[in-house]
Amino acid sequence: EGNYVISQDGKRDGDNIWNAKDTDGALFIQEIIGKALKLGPDEIAQQYYPWKNEGDIEARMKFANIKYFEPWDWVIGAGSYEEEFLAGVNAIESIQNRGTIIFLAVILVTIFATIIVWLFASRGIAGPIVRIADVIRRVAAERDLTLDVPVESTDEVGNMALEFNNMMGALETAVHEVNANAEVLAKNAQEVAKRASANREGAEG
Repeated sequence: EGNYVISQDGKRDGDNIWNAKDTDGALFIQEIIGKALKLGPDEIAQQYYPWKNEGDIEARMKFANIKYFEPWDWVIGAGSYEEEFLAGVNAIESIQNRGTIIFLAVILVTIFATIIVWLFASRGIAGPIVRIADVIRRVAAERDLTLDVPVESTDEVGNMALEFNNMMGALETAVHEVNANAEVLAKNAQEVAKRASANREGAEG
């Protein structure tokens, strides 16, 4: 009948919201109740609608999971803003994208370094250059940023090997930081999902 039985913090308990409208003017409470009454005992439906709270600049999309509890003739709903629910997932995807860019940068730097190595080898500096190239190929093949190239001299070849090792160390540090942030956000997203599941189970109970 549109009577608010249990509201958030009890602020609207007992209010009749049958004629409540969303930002687009749709009677979304009536739509929610209509959907719920058609559900089976184990079915759950969803309702998407734009909503603007006082103080908001513009409306934001909300969604609610709804279920009909026939023994009490109640429609039970739990809602959240879409952007808040997906914030953890979006952050994880963003970190993964940055990790992909770093990985591609490692490949490009490795290819560039390999070309330089073979140019030096063609000038007769075969020994140390070949050993450096072997390590670079292993980095590209094994994706192992902990490998170091041998620094066997203090000339241009030795300086190149030293700078390459410094670059690999910096890239390794960046990758570790990205992975650590991804793990933290993944745990936060799992916690949010667990809380949402617990709230839904509590509402169903």
